[in-house]
Amino acid sequence: MTRFPSLSLHAALVLALACSCPAAESPAPVAPVAPRQTSGDRVVEPAWEERLTITVGPKDADIIGADHRALQAAVDHVARLGGGTVTILPGTYRLRNAVHLQSKVAMRGVTARNYHGDGISWQVCHDVVVENCLSENHSGLGLHPSSGSQRPVMRNNTLRGNGIGIFFCWGVKHGVAENNRLLGNRVGISIGHRDTDNLIAGNTIQGSAETGLLFRPEPGPAFAGHRNRILGNTFIDNSPAGAPVIDIQGPTQSITLSDNEFSDSRGGTPRVAVKQGPETRDIVVERSRTSGAVTPP
Repeated sequence: MTRFPSLSLHAALVLALACSCPAAESPAPVAPVAPRQTSGDRVVEPAWEERLTITVGPKDADIIGADHRALQAAVDHVARLGGGTVTILPGTYRLRNAVHLQSKVAMRGVTARNYHGDGISWQVCHDVVVENCLSENHSGLGLHPSSGSQRPVMRNNTLRGNGIGIFFCWGVKHGVAENNRLLGNRVGISIGHRDTDNLIAGNTIQGSAETGLLFRPEPGPAFAGHRNRILGNTFIDNSPAGAPVIDIQGPTQSITLSDNEFSDSRGGTPRVAVKQGPETRDIVVERSRTSGAVTPP
C-alpha cells in the first residue's frame, strides 16, 4: 500500500525556437521583454511560465481514481502534451503495478510503506528528483536509481526499516544523495556496478544492521563504482561488533571520504570506521571523527 499525502510530478517543458537572420543592412531587431506567439489573425499571448496542471485523486479531481491506473493516466496525459504538473490529492492509493514515469520528473512529499519490493524505484530515467519523501518498511529498497539513470537527485528523504536504504545500481552516474535520514535499514547505502562520479553528502545513517555504506564487489575494475565522493556524513550505531561501518570491496578505485563522523554507543568489540579490500586503489580518507566503539580509519 502506498500513501501519497501530496505529490507533484514536474516534467520539464522544452521549447525549440527557430529564427531567420536579418540582412546585413537591416537594423538590429529589438528583443521583446516577454515574447508572445501569434496564430492566424489574432494575437495569442499565453503566460509562458504556466504549465498544464491536472489533479488526480479519489474525488474532486480531473482524473478520479485511487490506484495505479489513475496515476498512470495523469502522468501519460501531461507527458503527451509536452510537460506540466500532476498533483496527486491526499488519500490512500493501492497500487497493483508500478507507475511508469518519464525523464525530468520531480517527486516530492511521497509516503510509501510496507511493500514486498522497492518503495520508490526508477530505471532508464534521467534527471529524476526525489525530495522530502518517506519510504519505509519495504522488503527491498527504499530508493532505487537504476539501469543507467543519469543525474538523480535524492534530497531530504527519510528511508527507514528497508532492506537497503539507497541502492545505486547499474551505471548510475553524476547523482546526488544529500541530507537524507537512513534509519534502521539492513544496509544504509549500497553502490557498485559502474555507479561512478556520484556525491553522497550530509546524510545521517543510523542503526544499519549489516553495513552503513557498502561498495559492492564487482568482477573487475571496469565494473566497479569509481570516483565517488562521500562527504560530511554522520554514521551512528551501524554494523555488528567488529564489522566495518563503511566497507569498500572489490576493485573499487578513486574514492574520496572526507569530513565524515562515526560514533557508536553500544560498546563491545569496536566497529571499523572504514575497511578497504585488497583490490581497492586510490582511496582517500581524510578528516574523519570517531567516538565510542569505533576504530579510526
